Amino acid sequence: MIVMKTTRSARRTGRDLIVPLFLLAALAVFALTAGCGGGSSEDDVVAMIGDRTVSVGDYEAMLSKLDISELPFDESGLPIDTATLEGKKAFLGIIVHKELMALKAQDLGFDADENISSARGALIEYNAGTLMHTELVEKPSKNITEAEIDEYFAKLKTIRNCRFMICNFRDDAEEARAKIMAGELWETVADEYNDGSRGPKGDYTLPLQWGRMEDTFEEAVFSLDLGEVTRPIETVYGWWIVRYESSEETRVQDLDETFRDRIRSTLEARKVNLMQKQFIQASRQKHSFRMNEGALWTIYQGMPEVEDFLDPVTNKPVPKGMLKPLEISGIDLDREFFSVRFDLEADPDTWTIGDFKALYDEMSVFQRPKRTELLGGVRKKILQDLVDRTLLVSEARERGYFERSEVIGETRQRTEQAMVSKLHDEVVKIDDSITPEQIDEFWAVHSHEYTQNLARRGRVVYTVEREKADAAKADAESKTWDQILEDYGANPENKSAKGMVRIAVNGTGDLRDALFALAEPGDLSDPFPVQGGWGVCKLESIEPGRNLELDEVRQNVGQRMKSIRKEEALTKLLLQWRQEYGVTVYDDQLENVKSWPELTSDES
Repeated sequence: MIVMKTTRSARRTGRDLIVPLFLLAALAVFALTAGCGGGSSEDDVVAMIGDRTVSVGDYEAMLSKLDISELPFDESGLPIDTATLEGKKAFLGIIVHKELMALKAQDLGFDADENISSARGALIEYNAGTLMHTELVEKPSKNITEAEIDEYFAKLKTIRNCRFMICNFRDDAEEARAKIMAGELWETVADEYNDGSRGPKGDYTLPLQWGRMEDTFEEAVFSLDLGEVTRPIETVYGWWIVRYESSEETRVQDLDETFRDRIRSTLEARKVNLMQKQFIQASRQKHSFRMNEGALWTIYQGMPEVEDFLDPVTNKPVPKGMLKPLEISGIDLDREFFSVRFDLEADPDTWTIGDFKALYDEMSVFQRPKRTELLGGVRKKILQDLVDRTLLVSEARERGYFERSEVIGETRQRTEQAMVSKLHDEVVKIDDSITPEQIDEFWAVHSHEYTQNLARRGRVVYTVEREKADAAKADAESKTWDQILEDYGANPENKSAKGMVRIAVNGTGDLRDALFALAEPGDLSDPFPVQGGWGVCKLESIEPGRNLELDEVRQNVGQRMKSIRKEEALTKLLLQWRQEYGVTVYDDQLENVKSWPELTSDES
């Protein structure tokens, strides 16, 4: 890991403080939804930049969202003390600079730029949809009771033995179910209607265990009374018909606190998934959605039977010019595929097979639905891409989310972020040519700032239970680490990396602490807690720190020199814009704002 020590030029404080663009951009996102300049009383204003105001709320909201590593540094290289007036002025200076850049970008007409205007429209849709999802789906899903956890755990012990059949089309599934309900034998009806494969025993029986299936499918199957038959259940494999025939119990692990937490997380995700699907189904009905299943089958049959993502010769994505078109006969092009009333006050939007073929033939290899996804998977992808995404936008608009202050404020702030970035790229100009002589001259002064930190290499295994971590440590004395990962590892990424890790001395986290607590290569740590379980690590080698040579970091040095030039150019422009727009700071109000520790403490 290459480390560049902080220099005086990078930690100026007070009115002259300049920080990297990423922090200015971050502040544009972190601002309150009302935004700087919105409806503050005179007693609440800490600064005026042109006609924009920065309120106490604006200041504190921006400051509270930053990590300590994102705060600007003082002269000693430490994060500024935001409890002092000097520190508060330093942070306010960053906000002022962001506002000056946003004002100048607006005056230059960047808000009318085609790309930014297009992004603004997309942002409004995204932010409105996100807020709607949060309020109507995510928040209601957070309330998980202890009784729900107990009920879920009890169901985990249950296996339901069922009969099933899978149909490509809902109409076929409804016909098959009607025959079953009329008393015909399951095997006879399934032989006629089943479009999928048989079960593991070669018949139409299947054991289904709670907690192993897709949520909506599981809910439908486990809501049945003994002998009852489901309505058709839509899945990526097709439309299922299931009859509950008998049940049995299986063993599961004890319900300790760790397992309760895992179940709680599962139930939250389950509720989100189910509520989201219910919301979409209700929206489709509300907006008069209908699909011609026969047209879907025609489209499915016209897709290439096999379509690879990568060209075997180049090992790159197959280019559009090499993709096969959707094979549709001329007489089918005008057949209706689906219809939906996205705007309840307007005529329905109707797609023909020909409309979809035109879109399909322009899709990239990754955008296209594939026959290997089966008909149910193709149906799901088409609905998600062409119907459901637009329905969510329609719902957000109809429910007033486009006019919500949170959406408007967030959209404005993110638009300003794009404008600030554009300003930085197009207005803040420098000479970006760096000669070898200039690099040598810079290196003569700054070479001591480029070091490679002391680091340690080792192996780690992650388990779910503490008992397995203890066993892994005991076995590590006699087994290879690959065997330890195979026997005890619960993290796929950790296992694929063969447990190898490298951590520098300035790293953070439980693994770093455990690895650096070991004395000699070969030492093993005690089990230590990690998110979702436990870890055990082994120290394999220690890499000493050292000063780097210029040839190792020449490109990095050149980029740093350009960044310094960019910073200096921006500093000059900000001074000009400060005079142009006018900046007033109200020290009395600024003295009363909260510090970063006050805003980020657990009690605040």
